[in-house]
Amino acid sequence: MLLSEIIPVSRIEATLGHTLSVERIDSDDWRVLAKRDPVNCYGVAGRAWHLAVTAPGSSLEPSLLARYFEQQDPMLAGAIERVTGQPVLHEFGFLEAIVDQDGTPFIVATSLVAHLTAGELLWYDVNMANPAAPLSRKQQRSPSHKHRGFGLLGDVVSSLEAAAGERGCSEISLLAAHKPLVQIFRRFGFNVEDSPMGKLAMRVGAGIPMVKTVR
Repeated sequence: MLLSEIIPVSRIEATLGHTLSVERIDSDDWRVLAKRDPVNCYGVAGRAWHLAVTAPGSSLEPSLLARYFEQQDPMLAGAIERVTGQPVLHEFGFLEAIVDQDGTPFIVATSLVAHLTAGELLWYDVNMANPAAPLSRKQQRSPSHKHRGFGLLGDVVSSLEAAAGERGCSEISLLAAHKPLVQIFRRFGFNVEDSPMGKLAMRVGAGIPMVKTVR
């Protein structure tokens, strides 16, 4: 399974009754991601640095690449490779699906999944939004949550588990953008990472690392 295929686009098309315009990128080169989506490239690299620093036996100083974090620089990925001597990722899959909404493009699905280490598959970004089902402000769980999805989150998690198994990964990780999302991901077997970063993020209420063990 390609990492750009975790969202079942055909089922979204069936629900909407429209064919989607779909962009997929699958690559092992972070530079391709940096060109298409520099913000998320920086985020993926941030997780890669966290794994490198916390790996058993690591002597890396966490603040070594502080200037890249201060500037949220997607070139963080290249800096990590120079410091560690290892590729920052094995592969990634990016998807963006758009429907024409009365002449205006509406993004109904996005995803970004990265195979970072032999043991971890990072589910960095996923969003599914039904343009026909807007939410009231009270119903929104985060600033970006403005429409209902398509009830496909369980299917996406199953696809992630399959992709992780194919790659020999023992964990799937994610970052819950806002604290109200933590409970949703817990329903699918994810738990807040037991680390100083996990505890701090829970106090802040944003950017919360969560992990799920894959058998």
